[in-house]
Order: sequence, then structure tokens, then C-alpha cells
Amino acid sequence: MVFSVLGILIFFTFFYKLGPTFFVKLSLLLPSSSYQAQKQEEGEWLAPINPPRLEPLGTATNSANITIKGLAQKGLNVELFLNGQSKGKILTGNDDKFTFSNISLTSGKNRVYVKVTNSSERFLTSDDIFITYKDQPPSLELDNPKEGETITAESPEIKISGQTEIGASLTVNDHQAIVKTDGTFEYLLTLTNGENTIKLVVRDEAGNQTQVVRKIIYKPST
Repeated sequence: MVFSVLGILIFFTFFYKLGPTFFVKLSLLLPSSSYQAQKQEEGEWLAPINPPRLEPLGTATNSANITIKGLAQKGLNVELFLNGQSKGKILTGNDDKFTFSNISLTSGKNRVYVKVTNSSERFLTSDDIFITYKDQPPSLELDNPKEGETITAESPEIKISGQTEIGASLTVNDHQAIVKTDGTFEYLLTLTNGENTIKLVVRDEAGNQTQVVRKIIYKPST
């Protein structure tokens, strides 16, 4: 009881000598709960975020639906964008990986990227990647030779010629042929005496293919 009364007397003595202004300033020096919450929020805001990375998709595909994978920091929200439209959000796993399955492409060129966001709404986006969806087979026109044609000549070589899709790859009887920048092609094929089968297969970058088969007859000239 004596100590309580003594403590009160000491408090009022200091209060009288120092004044109320001193105690107001002292209270401002002590961290409040709101101040600590603010610092925690600032820490989350300033925490570094690494940009997400998408796995390569290839330049083209003939599949209407694809799976998109990538890497991002653990615990971040990952949002997928296809041609500027959001296609879903997921949370990055403990292995820093994310996967979006069964994503439907539009015909032609598609732009893909992801955005990662932390709890303080800080975000970063990945680099864009582009993939072309094409499900139609490439064109293939074989001008020479004609179906069922009989060729009588001293030389057994014949020029295979025609036109296909620009950028496509072509084989003649399983041998690679050169497609020019305008889509035309020429290939020298050596025939055997009698009936010859000529098979042309053209493939585009998406994996679609077109095949043309011709049968001709070669007779050496005398």
C-alpha cells in the first residue's frame, strides 16, 4: 500500500515537472499495432517476385486443345491469358510448377502468357509465346507426270514438278525434295522399265499431311 501511494506521488511529480507534452511524445515513439501491420504489408509489397516462365509449345499444332505448363514462385496466383482473355487461375505448387490443361485454341495464330500476383496485388507477366492452330491438310498439286502416262525416252530420268504450301516439307518416294520459297518444286526421279509408282507426301508445320500417288509407265526408246 505504501509503495502504491509512493508510486502515485512520483508519477504526479514527473507529470508536473515534465508536462503532458512529454508523455504524448513518448507514446508516439512506441510502435502501435496499426504501424506493425503497415510494415508487414510494406514487406509483402517489397518482397521480390521472379517473372514466370512458360514451357515451349512449338510453333504450330493440329490439336484444338493443348496443355500449358510453366514455372513460378511457390504460393503465387497464376492467371493464364489466351489472345488477351483470361482462361483461369491456379496457385503455384510447392515444386514451383503450374499446369493449365485442356486449353482450347482458336484457328490461326494464338498469343499465350501468364501473370503471377502476390497477396499485395504485386504482379509480373511472362514473355509472350505464339502457337498456330491449323487442322486443314496442306495443298498439293502435281503437274507432271500425269496419272497413267506412258513415257518413252532414252533417259530414265523424269522431272516431278508441282506446287504446295509455302513452308511445307515434301518427300518423293520417301526422299526429301526441296520446296522453293514460292511453294513450287521440281525433283528428278529415275524410273525403271515398266510400271512405276510415284508417291508424294507433303507435311506442314502443324503436322497435317497430304499424299498424292501416281502410276506411270516407262519404255526406253530404241
